[in-house]
Amino acid sequence: MEKTGFAEVLMEILADTGLNKSDLARRVGVTYQAVQSVIKKDNPSVLVAMNYLDMLGYDVALVRKGKKLPEGSFVLNERRPEADGQQSPE
Repeated sequence: MEKTGFAEVLMEILADTGLNKSDLARRVGVTYQAVQSVIKKDNPSVLVAMNYLDMLGYDVALVRKGKKLPEGSFVLNERRPEADGQQSPE
């Protein structure tokens, strides 16, 4: 399923699992505010994203573009200007 960013994917996984942000915070061992900050900023480090997803039963994999993904997979496809070496507009 194609999504635009980490926060959208995370919220869908939480809804699918019947968990909320407080549950995730307890599982990860961080505060609710830390989880809320990751969702609001929608740009976690790879390690934070992997840790959150691991606690929800997901693996993070690098897959070559165009390859078929297993059912239930998510694709994060949002490209930020910084990723292209451009400054973000302010």
